[in-house]
Amino acid sequence: MQLLTFKEAQNKLEVPYDRMYKFTQFYYFPTIRIGHKVLVNEEELDKWVEATPGYRTLEYKKIGSSYILPIYYKVENNNNSKLLSSKEIQRKLKLGKTTFYKLANLRCSPIIKIGSRYYVSEYELSLWINQLTGSKIIL
Repeated sequence: MQLLTFKEAQNKLEVPYDRMYKFTQFYYFPTIRIGHKVLVNEEELDKWVEATPGYRTLEYKKIGSSYILPIYYKVENNNNSKLLSSKEIQRKLKLGKTTFYKLANLRCSPIIKIGSRYYVSEYELSLWINQLTGSKIIL
């Protein structure tokens, strides 16, 4: 699982900033918000692009505070994964040390503490990110 920043995802989709911003407002668009940082799951983004032909030209209607959403389907991975250390988690989620520790101490986080070290199964982290896709985590 590779996470892209907002700008990297915008460059990959080759869309203007305002359209990319609208995409990140969709519930089914594969984003995760950690604090103010917006990250996009690259594998899920590829699936979303395949399921949403013409995404560059589609007009989305606003209803209340949200937009009409394109639908795509998530596929879960098998459970053959390794245990990630705190540094690997930080690299994967593109987080600094302080934000990582705030995230690790959330009750909903799959990150476990053994002694003074933090670990998480790569599979559990992937499931957690898929579950939180479209959500905002307030630290």
